[in-house]
Amino acid sequence: MNRFGSGLVRPILYLEGGDYGIASPETFPSDGTIFVRHGYDEIEARFEIDEAFFVEAEINPEPRGEADWMTTGSSASPASVPGLFCPIFQNDSEPGSSVTVSSRIRPFSPTAFIQNSNGTIFGPFYVSRSVRGLDGQYESDLLPKNVPPFALQPDTVFSFDFELVPNDALIELDEISAVGERLMLISNTEQLRPVLGGFEELDWIDDEQLVRWADKVLANAGEENFTRRERSRVISSLGTVDGIPEHRFNRLQDLFTRMDAWEENKSSILEQLIKTQSPAAEKAVAEFVEANPEWVFQNTPQVAEISGDLDNLEQERLELELEVARLRKSKDEIDRDVRAQALSAEAKAEIERFEKDRKEAEAKLATASEQLATVLSNISTKETELGELAEVGKLSETRVYLERRNHELSDEMKALETTITELKLKYEQSSSDLIKQMATVLPFVEVLSTGRRHDQATEYTKFNVDVDSKILSSREILDQVDGYFRSVNRPIDEQTSITYLIAIAQNFFTLFAGYPGVGKTTFVRHLVNALHIEERFLPISVGRGWASEKDLIGYYNPLSNRFEAAPTGLFDFLKSLDEAENGNSLEATSIVLLDEANLSPIEHYWSSFFAHENVNDEARELTIRGGQGLDSLPIQRSTRFIGTINNDRTTESLSNRFLDRTPIFSIDPPKDLDEEESVPDVELQPVSHQSFLHAFGTVDPSSDLTADERTLLSRVFDCLSDTDPKFGSPTIVSPRKRLAVQSFIKKSREFEDVMERMLALDGAVSAFVLPMINGSGEAYRERLKKLLNVSSSLTQTSRKIHAILEAGKARYDNFEYFY
Repeated sequence: MNRFGSGLVRPILYLEGGDYGIASPETFPSDGTIFVRHGYDEIEARFEIDEAFFVEAEINPEPRGEADWMTTGSSASPASVPGLFCPIFQNDSEPGSSVTVSSRIRPFSPTAFIQNSNGTIFGPFYVSRSVRGLDGQYESDLLPKNVPPFALQPDTVFSFDFELVPNDALIELDEISAVGERLMLISNTEQLRPVLGGFEELDWIDDEQLVRWADKVLANAGEENFTRRERSRVISSLGTVDGIPEHRFNRLQDLFTRMDAWEENKSSILEQLIKTQSPAAEKAVAEFVEANPEWVFQNTPQVAEISGDLDNLEQERLELELEVARLRKSKDEIDRDVRAQALSAEAKAEIERFEKDRKEAEAKLATASEQLATVLSNISTKETELGELAEVGKLSETRVYLERRNHELSDEMKALETTITELKLKYEQSSSDLIKQMATVLPFVEVLSTGRRHDQATEYTKFNVDVDSKILSSREILDQVDGYFRSVNRPIDEQTSITYLIAIAQNFFTLFAGYPGVGKTTFVRHLVNALHIEERFLPISVGRGWASEKDLIGYYNPLSNRFEAAPTGLFDFLKSLDEAENGNSLEATSIVLLDEANLSPIEHYWSSFFAHENVNDEARELTIRGGQGLDSLPIQRSTRFIGTINNDRTTESLSNRFLDRTPIFSIDPPKDLDEEESVPDVELQPVSHQSFLHAFGTVDPSSDLTADERTLLSRVFDCLSDTDPKFGSPTIVSPRKRLAVQSFIKKSREFEDVMERMLALDGAVSAFVLPMINGSGEAYRERLKKLLNVSSSLTQTSRKIHAILEAGKARYDNFEYFY
């Protein structure tokens, strides 16, 4: 990295048009790298030197000897996405054993597979740990882990031949400079869905874990822990427990059969081991006896006989110890009698004399001790007095020094006060000049950091779109949209077109979700082109780290005393729209695209817009202080916001406040998409906002839901908001959300010639209600099962609820819309 925060990164793979390719030097000319023009220090701080990550790259307009492609550090995001770029490691581990693999690179994904020497692939596995050793190799531990589209029991993997993997699902990295070793990747596990039927399900669990698992299953089924004598009951009980895979049941039955054979013959086996008298046999017998003492003494004759001999010897030892103790006591009594008889009268007199001398000596010692204590006390008193005198002398010297130092500091304080007074005068004289200089320099600093001065508004000169005064019908608009999408080889059915157009017309903000690379952004651009409103379209790429509205709109700069517009161009776009329309009732619809909207928390940078999401308001204005002479910034009624989000774990979650106001539609990858799109050959005319609202937004006030629709919708709302604790935490559907659902259904039923019966209700519940699902635990799982039963007649809704339940089962009963 140089001092300007730039550097180079080497691409390994690239994504273009929904397809992945190997980023060879021929793909990225010059030296086969991407130039990071600023923010390289962010990449160094967040990623290791050999760790993979995503960046958004564009052509470098002025290479000047550098790479032909460029990017920024803020666009980098982790590449560790479950189900994407899953490595296939070469390893001959057997089912039931732990798996540790070695590689020169850190795994791209937390999901991995292994391939043995016979060409059989096992997986998926979860990369639970990845540590780099001193030799530069990464040691990674793998555990069985379920990821979409697999539906597996815990501790279970699939086994399949390498030949079954579709060619378009494989990426081979072979001896390229960025990797240095041959590595096969599965680009996306979803591409394995068509061939799942050819996969064999295997237990990746050893015998001991299998027995503990069976014990746990029986406990959950109301059975007590089993013993070896209850083999038949255990096997029959397991056969009645729901969810036990047949292959696991058969393996348990075989394991218990082998255990029964051991039970029948272990007595004779132990006797044979005892007879061999080898060290290994003795050790095995000792360990078994220590673990099973009761069984051994009851069932092994040799051991019982030896045990009896040991008991007899122990009894003899106790009796001998008692006899020894009795003899020692008798000896002590005899010794005392002998000593008493040996004392003569002369000895007694001598003892009395010694006792008298001892008492006199003790009296003299007591007197001397008292005198010594008095002397020591006097010495201590004198030492204390001497210490105090020495301390007084030291304090006197310290006082003289401090008085002298105080005079010196007083002189220095006076000098400092004079200096401060002079500096205040200089500061007051130059502060206004400094502010002016900073205001002059600031725009140039912004040019260096962002490439554009914020006070230089983007030129939008094409807002006065020539709109025909004729009000287009919904059929004319649908035909125009259908013709355009067919011309670019991405046809969509008419029911889907109606659903999306109604949602956009009736809602201030609409979200399209999907996995990376499915073409969400391309779809929105096609829709804008189909409505022929390209000149009133503003795409904005949301950056990671946006913390407030100033990142989206701008902020007031007190130094320059003016509003600094954000580089997104949204401030200039809305301001120019207001100036261009000037009350024109036939203006075309304008659309703002927030691409990758959840790279940063939408709750933060969208906060100013929450109060203006009612599309029926006659006027919406954002409060802007210093906004180029404006106190507020109008938002035209013709303006709609569309966002695209990735439904994976690399992005920010959506808040309940945002979900309450916004419908979410899932985008699937287009089928049979050619590499190059053809040029549109349909006649297009700009769709005025008046036509757009009349066709897809405005609802006839006299229309109402049918009795079937009201009943089913009420049951869905009641199921989600039920406060009964047995269903876990409730999901409250607000009156705002209920009105949005009813408005959507009423407008959809105007297209009864196209929309199938109950399809409008199905789409409304799926887009407006299901994204609010977020709960955990067995009780919440029961709520979702009840909701699945209630909505069984709604195909799209029930399919989504079923998918959420299956994904939650693999995540320990954590249920979310984005799984």
